[in-house]
Amino acid sequence: MLYSLYNIWIFEGRMIRKHFFPLMAILTLLLGCNGGTSVFEDPELGEYDAEYAVPVFTATYSLGKVLNDLELGTDIAILPDGSIELKYSGEFAGRSAQELFDIITLALVPIEVIDTVQHVDYNIQGTYDIDFVHISSGNINMTFDSNFEEDLDVTVSIPQLMKDGDIFEYQFFVDYVGSTPVITTLVGEPLSGYTLTAQEDTLLTVNYDARLPNGDRVLLDEFVIILTDLEYDYAEGFLGTEEYRIAADTVEISFFNRWIDGSVYFDDPRVRLTALNSFGFPFDGKFIYMDVLTVEDGLLDVQSPFIDGGVEINFPNLDQVGETVETVFDFNKDNSNLREVLGAGPLALYYDIDMIQNPDSASQLRGFMTDSSDIRVRVEVDLPLVGVADHFLVRDTFDFNLEDLSERDIENIEFKFVSENELPLTVISQGYFADSDFQILDSLFETPNTIIQGAPINAEGISTDSVSETFFQTLTEDQVNRIKTAKQLILNTTFVTSSTMETLPVRILSDQEVNLRMGAKFRIKK
Repeated sequence: MLYSLYNIWIFEGRMIRKHFFPLMAILTLLLGCNGGTSVFEDPELGEYDAEYAVPVFTATYSLGKVLNDLELGTDIAILPDGSIELKYSGEFAGRSAQELFDIITLALVPIEVIDTVQHVDYNIQGTYDIDFVHISSGNINMTFDSNFEEDLDVTVSIPQLMKDGDIFEYQFFVDYVGSTPVITTLVGEPLSGYTLTAQEDTLLTVNYDARLPNGDRVLLDEFVIILTDLEYDYAEGFLGTEEYRIAADTVEISFFNRWIDGSVYFDDPRVRLTALNSFGFPFDGKFIYMDVLTVEDGLLDVQSPFIDGGVEINFPNLDQVGETVETVFDFNKDNSNLREVLGAGPLALYYDIDMIQNPDSASQLRGFMTDSSDIRVRVEVDLPLVGVADHFLVRDTFDFNLEDLSERDIENIEFKFVSENELPLTVISQGYFADSDFQILDSLFETPNTIIQGAPINAEGISTDSVSETFFQTLTEDQVNRIKTAKQLILNTTFVTSSTMETLPVRILSDQEVNLRMGAKFRIKK
């Protein structure tokens, strides 16, 4: 819930480096660290003691706009009611028909024709029961011998192969030229556009009629048919009950990247499985595992009846050939232990998912696939900004440089920071100045300071009013001298939700605003 705010106050966005943190804004003014001219180099200051009071900035931000402007490493969704969701997702991954199925190659082998009617039965591994296949490319090849010292007329037909309403038929004239055997060969006759329709248990039937000039039927020798380079663009029937590995991926969750202490509990986090299926038969999505890597407890299992039992994947019917059907399934607090697992500080979600084709083994279910059919899945983690922060502490470190101060004596710097906040979130901060070895030189505040006071909420967790907070902070001459060699500013920021009840979730809305004003007063000695 609080990651976005954390980024706002922890300098992860370019805009925030310029404006939000008071000391850095003052130092920007004094030292020209954004490329401007340093005030200490201004000739109008002369050689006299001087005290200056300047406004630094006034700004109003709605959380929705800030989140969309910043680069947070995640997607931001603004819902119709104004609620905000952080979305972390992997890529779509899956398998295609070309990868999973090679029906024709499995089904057809060289055919030895030993009679005038030769049946070729199924020779497919698995549980296929094919009704028909539309052939997009490939060839039929034949060779046979004639040991007759006469010419022959030969007609070969295959009734299961049809194109434009006609069965496949090819006619040969065998020309006897004085010696036997007469070898006749057909190479590369195209089969593109033909439909191969099975008849019960018979995949192909080869019929041939070989006749001598007097009309007598005869048998041929060494008759072999070979189908080569066959590809299909459509198959229909019962297409098996195999299990296939579809995807294994990691979803990175950057919310807790700078976590130090405390906890955040999201009221209703979700892990969403999206499946896109253009195969014309059902699958069951079977998770081999779904685990969450956490900052405190290591690897935790996501537990749900749907992890063990699978998720039913929708599919297009025979009237939807070429279409893709979407399945969206949410693991949530009602059907899993996600609230507890994601409350342990998630860093990443790991998953491995298989797909079981035709899981009910209902062979009467006729399905289809095309050469472009595929099944793809994606898993995303959705974190609605509704929840509870219990002194959620984060830390960030950024470069810090006061080299220009060596040219001037600073008697003191005092700044005033005013906030008017509609967010139900209190922000407590403390900064530490450190040298290049990260040895602490001084702190920004004497004790951690509330820089933004959380707004009050109603029973639905929505803020009901804005709250103003004003504080002053002075850097004395001794403090300025102590931090002149500082190279790093280490910032600890703690977030606490506005609630009199520890378990009452607060809701962050996109139009809730924070108004910030800052002024600075500094004295420079001769």
